[in-house]
Amino acid sequence: MGAAGGLFSSWVEKHYLVAEGTDFSLPFLGRLLVAGRAVWFYVGTLVWPFNLNFIYPRWTVNVAAWQQWLFPLGVLAFGAGLWAIRRRTRAPLAAFLSSWVHSFRCSDLSTSTDRSTHGSGITGNTCPTSLDRLAAAGLAQAGDWAETRFRWLGPAMVAALAIGLGALTWEHCGMFRDDQTLYRTTIARNPTCWMAHNNLGNTLNIAEQTTEAISEYEVALRIKPDHAGAHYNLAFTLAGIPGRLPEAIAEYEATLQLKPDYPEAHFNLGLALARSPGRSPEAMAQFEAALRIKPDYPEAYNNLGIALANTRALDRGDCPV
Repeated sequence: MGAAGGLFSSWVEKHYLVAEGTDFSLPFLGRLLVAGRAVWFYVGTLVWPFNLNFIYPRWTVNVAAWQQWLFPLGVLAFGAGLWAIRRRTRAPLAAFLSSWVHSFRCSDLSTSTDRSTHGSGITGNTCPTSLDRLAAAGLAQAGDWAETRFRWLGPAMVAALAIGLGALTWEHCGMFRDDQTLYRTTIARNPTCWMAHNNLGNTLNIAEQTTEAISEYEVALRIKPDHAGAHYNLAFTLAGIPGRLPEAIAEYEATLQLKPDYPEAHFNLGLALARSPGRSPEAMAQFEAALRIKPDYPEAYNNLGIALANTRALDRGDCPV
């Protein structure tokens, strides 16, 4: 179950959250380090659920640093202890195995997200679910033990836990009020999160706060200069501002240097070039490049047709359409 949930989560993140590229790939030993650390990270946030964040700072993975191997070794030692008591109870071992195998889902990311520990959903967060159930089972056992000795203690423990966790949940949910609040809170707690800066830029763009959006894209690119998405978003925003078309063209070109098979970048670069005097041939080349990558791109066909018609009209000495 843990392996199935982890593999499906990895597929969702790569195909829908664009978790791919050099930043999201590690050698096998690096994955072991991250998987070992992830288990203890999740346990820590479960035991101490304060100052949680949507995206936490990335871990520096170094297989040559012996201290980092303490995390997976600790996991193995803990697993060995659960294996030793399997004849008395197999539930802790099952929860542990499911959690650890699922933690390999994070081994490409070398980071963790709040929803991975305290949320669940379609991405199959088996790791937190198993840990939550194991913790709940332990608390139930403790409550039963307390109630056999002090009848009032069990209900009091439940009430205190419910009130405490409810208050923490109420406070934590405030950061999810809207997209801007979410990303601003994430940045406040993790200033180097380029993803949050880029996403905040997108939400500001939607709100027509263009100047702030450009600033956020630029911060994202200072942190991560090879982020093709931030280059593209900055180019798209600059293209809509009078007098900044040359900057937009430069950003589109930077996007394509990083991601040559990006049809939308080719198309929008073509639009920007078409608006620049004397650069129609370059614009047509970009529309054609977009169509080679994405043959079912009607907007590219349309703009290529317009560019061709205008070029032929100019050749004949007619006024372009």
